[in-house]
Amino acid sequence: MKNLFKISILMMLAFSLTACGSKEETTAETQSENVQNDDPMNVTKIMSTEKGDTVVLTFFPKGDEFAIKLKIDGQEVELDPKGTSDKGNPVFSDGNYGWEMFVDGRSGRLFTNDSEGQFYKER
Repeated sequence: MKNLFKISILMMLAFSLTACGSKEETTAETQSENVQNDDPMNVTKIMSTEKGDTVVLTFFPKGDEFAIKLKIDGQEVELDPKGTSDKGNPVFSDGNYGWEMFVDGRSGRLFTNDSEGQFYKER
């Protein structure tokens, strides 16, 4: 009887540890892959402002560098690399829209010629 009790306790412990472990792994997998792409060379991220404005950025190789496809307000524009900002962050632009990617790779600033821009972060 004592052995049966010990075995049942061990089994419950094993099940609870297994259940907790799989939940954490699922959360980590979801966070690391923001959006799934057909092309493994492309990385897509959804970024939002505190107000709820959303943009979709797809980073893709272009020649020896990479560029960004920006989806905003139902339209898609391609931003080419333009160097770095005063802070050393990479900047991409098409002449109308610009994206400054911050060091963490999970946030940035979207700007236009007539605006200072808005801060976006990965959701």
